[in-house]
Amino acid sequence: MIALLALLPLLLSQDPTSRLHRAEVRLVGPLETFVWEREGGGRSGTELHLELRAGEEQRLWMPIPYGLTLAQPEVSGVPGLPSESASVLAVDDRDGELGELPVELRGRSLPPVAAQAPRLHLATLLTLVAGALVIAATRRRPPVACGLGVVVAAVAGWTQAAHPPPRPGTIRVLEGFESRWVLVEGAQGELPIDLARDLVLRSDKSSQPIRFLGHGDQEGVRWSARADDAPLWRLAPLDVGARRVSAALNLWGAFEDVWSREVGGAWSGHGTWELGQALGEGGAGAPPGWLAAGLPQGRAVLIGRLASEAWRGPEGPSDPEATWLRWIE
Repeated sequence: MIALLALLPLLLSQDPTSRLHRAEVRLVGPLETFVWEREGGGRSGTELHLELRAGEEQRLWMPIPYGLTLAQPEVSGVPGLPSESASVLAVDDRDGELGELPVELRGRSLPPVAAQAPRLHLATLLTLVAGALVIAATRRRPPVACGLGVVVAAVAGWTQAAHPPPRPGTIRVLEGFESRWVLVEGAQGELPIDLARDLVLRSDKSSQPIRFLGHGDQEGVRWSARADDAPLWRLAPLDVGARRVSAALNLWGAFEDVWSREVGGAWSGHGTWELGQALGEGGAGAPPGWLAAGLPQGRAVLIGRLASEAWRGPEGPSDPEATWLRWIE
C-alpha cells in the first residue's frame, strides 16, 4: 500500500519541527550508552552507543528531537557517573542553510513511501501446517490437542518475530531548480541520516515520536531515525559536480524513463535516455502523479527514473530502491 502523499508539500522553512536539530555534546568516559530523553516526549529522544574508556573524551554532534534545548536537557543512561561526564556545548537547527535554498526546492511534493506489508515467513507457515496436522491427529484427546495448540502458537509467534518481513526500500529524489540541487529520501519506519549534511527530517504523523539511534566505532558514528509505523523523509543539499541535464544533452547518466513538460504545460513521454545523447522526440505520456504534483506553472520540467548504473547521488548509509530526478529549468 502506497501512502497518499502526492499533495503533501515539504513547506520546510515554515515548520520548525521538520528541521534536523543538532547538539554538540562533550562526553567523558567511562561511557557505553548515552540516552537523552525529552521530558514528556514519550519514546522521543536520542540514544548513542559509544565505548569510551575512563578518562577518554570526545566531542561530537548528535541529532535531537524538536523541543529539546539547552534550557531543559534530560540526560539518562549514565548511572553513577558525575554530571560532567556529559555536557552540552551548543545547539543548531541549520535554519540559515535551509533559508538559503530556493523556495522552488522547499515546496516539492514528497516521494510516496510504501508501508510494510504483513507477511508470514516460510518457517512460520511450515510450523503452523505441521502443528495443524499434529493437532488433527490428536483431536480425540482434547487436553493433549489443546496443549499442542498452545505450543504451536508460541513457536509460530517466536518464529515470526525472529524473521520479520523486510522493510520496503528507500526511495530517493534528486530535486533540481536551475543550477541548485537537493537530495530527498524517504523510507518506512527507519531512515539512515547524514548528520553533517541533512537539513530536514520529518514524518507525516506529528504524534509519532522520532527516536535517533547512533552507533560509534573507529570510523565515526552512524545515525538513523526511527518512527514506528510512520514514513520518514530527509533532505540535504546536493553537489552534482559537472553533471547536467537538458533537452539538448544528457550529462548525468542513463535513464530508464523520461518525461518532459513544455512551458505551456503539456507532458510528453520519451522512454529511455542514454548518457551523452539529446532528448528524443516525445509521445503521449505523463509521469507518476506525485512527481507532477505541485510544480510551478510557466516553466519547463524534466522528470526521469535513473538506471541502476547511473550516478544516483552520493554514496551513503542507504541503498535506494529507486532514484528519480526532477528538474525545473
